[in-house]
Amino acid sequence: MLRRSLLLVLVSACTVEPLALEDRECPCVAGWVCDEALGRCVPANDVGSDAGATDSGVDGPRADARPDGAPDSGATDSATADTTMMDAAMDTATVDTGPAPTACADVYADRLFCDGFEDTGFAAWDGMRTPGASTVERVTDVVYRGDGALMATATADQRFAGLHASVFAVPAPSDQYMRAYYYIPSGYPDGMEFSEMASATRDENFIVFTRSAAEHDFHTHGWSGGRQSLSMLLPKDTWFCLEAHIEMGNPGSISVFVDGTMVATETGLDNSPPDGLELVVAGIAWNNDGAERVLYVDEVVADTAPIGCD
Repeated sequence: MLRRSLLLVLVSACTVEPLALEDRECPCVAGWVCDEALGRCVPANDVGSDAGATDSGVDGPRADARPDGAPDSGATDSATADTTMMDAAMDTATVDTGPAPTACADVYADRLFCDGFEDTGFAAWDGMRTPGASTVERVTDVVYRGDGALMATATADQRFAGLHASVFAVPAPSDQYMRAYYYIPSGYPDGMEFSEMASATRDENFIVFTRSAAEHDFHTHGWSGGRQSLSMLLPKDTWFCLEAHIEMGNPGSISVFVDGTMVATETGLDNSPPDGLELVVAGIAWNNDGAERVLYVDEVVADTAPIGCD
């Protein structure tokens, strides 16, 4: 009896208090896991369910959202705000609509005469010379610039097909220039006169002549006596620029340029036409041997100063 009582006293004296496992530093005992973010032990069934955790209010460094992936130096951007605003103002400059349909509207607007045949009629011209079945018409399929050009057709039984305008003063100025673009289609024989400057009666004139398949020239009728072969045959089936310059007076001269290059000149002429060369003619000035011929004309300019090609 005495032994049992002593044993009970000893057992009671050796009672061990339970260990406090919560909030212990890692490593952890069975049933507990290490919360690596806190460095503390937590019950195994509490991982990932921090619904009741208290926010300490201190944030760590923010993730860097820049495309270069470099680490952000801190959570707070202390740089000065960029106050430059996008310019949404309307540009008041004139809209560039490209070149005008005819150079007569801008480049040659101040010349004595210019017509690019953009008008559906022939308002710039004073009249036409189309005897018999010969015709002049505005076409849109064979054009140097813009939407229109002149097509002159002289039938086999007629000599002329053209428009004329009174441009130059009488008496004649000291210099007269006429420039136009021409297109001579193949399939028609040589023997056509064109690029004419003439007196009102046409008794006196200057012309360029596709005399034959071997020679083209310029010459005059009724005055001056000038005649000179061109250094080239005028091309066919393509547009070319032809400019004629008549230096009036005695002595005077006549020069012809094709695409800006002089192809004929004659000096020492008596260029004093009695009636003056006031007319500018577009089209066929003479159909030489009774065959049908066709000529296209565009961008006609006449002036007392050099004109040049585009």
